[in-house]
Order: sequence, then structure tokens, then C-alpha cells
Amino acid sequence: MEAYREALGSLASRGRMVIFSGLAQDNSILPVDFNTLHYNEQTLVGAYGCSYRHGAAALDYLGSRRIQVDDLISHRFSLWDLEEALVIVKHKRGMKVLLYP
Repeated sequence: MEAYREALGSLASRGRMVIFSGLAQDNSILPVDFNTLHYNEQTLVGAYGCSYRHGAAALDYLGSRRIQVDDLISHRFSLWDLEEALVIVKHKRGMKVLLYP
């Protein structure tokens, strides 16, 4: 639940938050400031319907390079450089930051 609160609090103006992971029913209520949504033109969207085969197909597309994503990756770090990578993410200085074990 804390991750959802943090994500919502970090949502940029005109940002879109896609919620694709459910929560336990007794822990699924989160207060939302509708004025913030309205004035910042933010969007909350639920997404459902993905199955294991969809995830496997996506990994296959990425692994076989049938879809290109290299231009989305701005930084690559060893896991030993986690602190540096987190600084990049925190200050929004990159598009996609990858960590390699």
C-alpha cells in the first residue's frame, strides 16, 4: 500500500498511473485528492487481463530483439553501483536505469 501512496504522491502534472497489481481486499482503500487530480490533469487507470503467457511472450520479444528498447535505456550499472543508480532515479536524470547482478 505504501508503494501506491508514494507513486500517487510522485505523479507528475499530466502524469498517468497504471495500476496493474491488486491488493488484499481489507487493504485496498487509498484516499485520493480529487483536486490534485483535476488541477494537475492526472490520470489513474486500472489494467487487468495479463497472463503468464503474455509475460513469456514479452520476454521472448525482448530477448529476440523483435522489439527495440535500447533507446529507452539511459544508464546501465553493476549492482555494486546501486547507490549511484538510485541517485539518477531520484533526481530523474535518466529514462530507464538497468542494474546488472
